[in-house]
Amino acid sequence: MIAKIILQKKPLMAHMLTGTAFDRFELVQCQITTFCSYQIDGTRRADFYEEGEAKPETSYVLWGEVRPHALAVIRGKKTPLSFQFVFRLAEKDLPALLKRAGSGISEADVYGLYINFNFDGKTLIVTTGTSLRGFTPDRSLEHFWDETVLRFFEKNGIELTDPE
Repeated sequence: MIAKIILQKKPLMAHMLTGTAFDRFELVQCQITTFCSYQIDGTRRADFYEEGEAKPETSYVLWGEVRPHALAVIRGKKTPLSFQFVFRLAEKDLPALLKRAGSGISEADVYGLYINFNFDGKTLIVTTGTSLRGFTPDRSLEHFWDETVLRFFEKNGIELTDPE
């Protein structure tokens, strides 16, 4: 797990709310507090889809599906009082990441690989997380995920620093 402070909020928020950099991630949950609090549970509701309609096969909605709604809540002249976003690497992207990681951990062993954003009104902190279905002393996947997330931020011009 890593924890970093995002130095400039605007570039990150532009990528998250108007760009597509995060669209492939699944949204586990988010909470945005402005003049009231908005909560989104990203669990996909299969019963929403009608008979014969193509049903996405993901457990959670993709951020790209929810992004316009979050933008509508955050858009405005005032900064939100706070927000939290929990993203998860999409299930369909997990096999390729595991192959690149070269660890002995199988797809069935991984519950999720996460990126969490927490803004308290002043500081925007990003943390990573790895959740496995059982215990293993092997931390190679966790380290690979952390490095992958750091490269993702660097590629997208998002500057990070260590918390004090």
